[in-house]
Amino acid sequence: MPRFLEIEVVLRGVRPKVWRSFLLRADATFAYLHAAIQLACEWQDYHLYAFFEYTPKGVDWDRIIAEAPAAAGGDTYSDRPPRPSAHQVSLDSILSKAGDKCFYVYDYGDGWEHEITVLSAPLLTERLKRRLLGGERAFPLEDSGSIPGYEELVANFNTPPEKLDEEARHRQQWAREINPDWAPEKFELARVKASFDRPRQTQGGARTKKLRIATRHDVFPEPFFVNDPTSEIQPHAVAGVPLDQEPSIPTAEALPRYRERRNMQRELNARMIKSLPKDAIWKCAQSIGVPDESWLSSCEPNDLYMVADFAAHRHTWRGATALARLLLDLRPDTSPVEQEVRESLGNARFSMWMAHAPHPGIGVDLIDIIAVRRVFIVDEGLSQNTPNGTLFAARLMETGGYCMTTGCVLPVSPDTVLHVMLSIDPKFDPLDRRRKTYVLGRELEPELERLILARQLAENAGAFLASDAPKARRRTS
Repeated sequence: MPRFLEIEVVLRGVRPKVWRSFLLRADATFAYLHAAIQLACEWQDYHLYAFFEYTPKGVDWDRIIAEAPAAAGGDTYSDRPPRPSAHQVSLDSILSKAGDKCFYVYDYGDGWEHEITVLSAPLLTERLKRRLLGGERAFPLEDSGSIPGYEELVANFNTPPEKLDEEARHRQQWAREINPDWAPEKFELARVKASFDRPRQTQGGARTKKLRIATRHDVFPEPFFVNDPTSEIQPHAVAGVPLDQEPSIPTAEALPRYRERRNMQRELNARMIKSLPKDAIWKCAQSIGVPDESWLSSCEPNDLYMVADFAAHRHTWRGATALARLLLDLRPDTSPVEQEVRESLGNARFSMWMAHAPHPGIGVDLIDIIAVRRVFIVDEGLSQNTPNGTLFAARLMETGGYCMTTGCVLPVSPDTVLHVMLSIDPKFDPLDRRRKTYVLGRELEPELERLILARQLAENAGAFLASDAPKARRRTS
């Protein structure tokens, strides 16, 4: 019989008590515990995290059990030796019996500290991965300003706006825009259980599929795509070079400039997503074929991030997208770096990519499958965990002389690549060396992006049929 841990999560420094309890398999990893906490507490998984050894006095910042892997934040922790990845440490190596404890710290800016306690360690005959058991009160809103900001929001939650000072009124308005349903005392156990409990059944009765990272060798032998030098079509790409040329690879000394722009990009991307109206992500999910709104609370986090990224760039309300509003919202004191990153976000391009040659600690040499060009992206996280031949979809931007993702990467299967390429050209053959370069104009990118997302999300989650996805038009010029 598998052994489970009954775990209680309590937010420290808050009264009345804010808590959740759930069952997890004892042989799960700390990364899985992180995912469970994010779902149970309804955090948004925007920030880094780490697990620390328990001390009666609180968190000892030097006693780390496991931390977010580099890929989760995009950068390595350059100012100290690496600590164990949360994907590599099992729960039962630290938490094995009733009374065992540790700390979980999420968002190093706001510093939300959670006390993790094992209440029991039962043996169960049931086939399950996790189950939500209970909880009380709502956890704080993301980026609400640590404990003081949360307590101020709670204290003024029911106060009429006209009785608040300007700062408190602004905070109250912000909270209601971020999540109109949030209330300090509100916790809907049944609703959260629907997305938390595993295994669960989809509408069709099939169990949710796990994400599959495929390699080119499943479908595409060497050599992969070959450019046709006689083609009159000039590919538009992000810092693209022909396949037979080596892209420029930055040195390790150039990485601090990359990190500065990466941090700025993350901040701007989070701002765009937060600015979306409540139903924007759902409407964009509908546009790629998701029939049931419950998918938004039950899909894998990476899938949801891809849909949110799509919504920020594609969803229009009141005549503009979140991206367009970001580009227009320039303060007089906006730094040159921020202006540069904003412009780069506006020119970012979505496509399917294949890892051609990872360069550990720096980035990855990629092949743009659609534009048939090579691109080098600077990404320290991907450089460590992206095997040669990995297929994925992402939006790439160029800033400061570097290429980087806009923050979301979706592994795709060879089946998805073939489906998309055949929708562009029914005669597509990955083995044909004589074919012309495939290049789509920017007017087709939203349609192509919907097709890629629809096909791969269907394969990942079984939430809808890929045949229901919109078809990309074949280029005729």
